[in-house]
Amino acid sequence: IDQVCNASNLVEAISKIVDHVPRLTAGLRI
Repeated sequence: IDQVCNASNLVEAISKIVDHVPRLTAGLRI
């Protein structure tokens, strides 16, 4: 169960990072 919670937290963290990636790339391009 702990592993599942950690996995879900990892997925949420990755999803948040992916959401920020377009902004970072756009900032670098500008």
